[in-house]
Amino acid sequence: MTTLEQVLETVEELPLEQRGMLADILHSRYVAERRREIAADAQIALELFRGGKLKAQSAVELIAELRTLLEDDADSEEDDL
Repeated sequence: MTTLEQVLETVEELPLEQRGMLADILHSRYVAERRREIAADAQIALELFRGGKLKAQSAVELIAELRTLLEDDADSEEDDL
């Protein structure tokens, strides 16, 4: 199995122009994969919503809920210290 360190060493042996091309290719593939993940998550959320497992919320309600979750998460991290 190839390690990340081995891959990096191999890439460093490439000419600068090829390293730039590789960086562009990797970035494009990363973006495409991330888009697929987001689309899949959105599809699941739509199915849950249509199935009545998620409730409709206003933006104000959603932001308040997110703030509460973030505060709870921050509090639990402080407890871990």
